[in-house]
Amino acid sequence: MGRTLLAVLGTVTWLALIVAAFGFLSLLLDLDVVPEADAGPTFGSVLITLAGLALFGLLRRWLRRRPPRSSAFVLAAAAVYAVQLIAGTIGYTLISAHLDELVAYPIRHAISPFALVAAVLAGAVAAAVLALRSTADDPGGGGPGGHWPWENREES
Repeated sequence: MGRTLLAVLGTVTWLALIVAAFGFLSLLLDLDVVPEADAGPTFGSVLITLAGLALFGLLRRWLRRRPPRSSAFVLAAAAVYAVQLIAGTIGYTLISAHLDELVAYPIRHAISPFALVAAVLAGAVAAAVLALRSTADDPGGGGPGGHWPWENREES
């Protein structure tokens, strides 16, 4: 499987998980995903799109080079979390036209369950994609030219 395609599939998987997780969290906790009603209907979608682009960029880069196997979870989670907070802070400050939102927005959203779940899911997806790629690169794995550990080539 191509490296770019694997990065795309990982990102799309993350987006699907986000839609499901945000829906369940919103229902269970009785919270709005974007509590700032004046932000508009597309504000949350833009934030998740930007975070998804950051995740895609990281995955694509890691799949082209030697990935940081042990720290991939933390790096992907931190990147998605930071993009959401920074883009949200800048975007909402511009929308509301109040400079105090430069401080208030990140404080309100730093411990938001939605931001935390998005970050954790990004880390999990990054770890899974890199594990899948390392299995495909392993000659004994299920990658091109290889075989799965349970396959016995002598029987066929």
